[in-house]
Amino acid sequence: MDIAIDERFLEDYEYVPPDVKKVVDKYIRVIVQTGWFPRHANVHKAKGVDEEIWIAYITRTKQHFRLLFYLTKDELLFHRVLTHEEMDIWMKT
Repeated sequence: MDIAIDERFLEDYEYVPPDVKKVVDKYIRVIVQTGWFPRHANVHKAKGVDEEIWIAYITRTKQHFRLLFYLTKDELLFHRVLTHEEMDIWMKT
């Protein structure tokens, strides 16, 4: 499976805290090595949206981030990395 990164994801990534960036980087390394996220990422399809968007959890102490991505047969496209609150707002728009 190919891995692609959306420009919007890169914009989000620039502003996340360093410890969250470490987790995102680790997820990408694990996906490259194994083909999927680590189990604790709790990957699941988003509910209540028209798009086929998937969510992976990133929790660091009191910070709750969500990694949003699209998945096709051939590609995983990282789309956004947002706080839980930002994701809720994004999904309603």
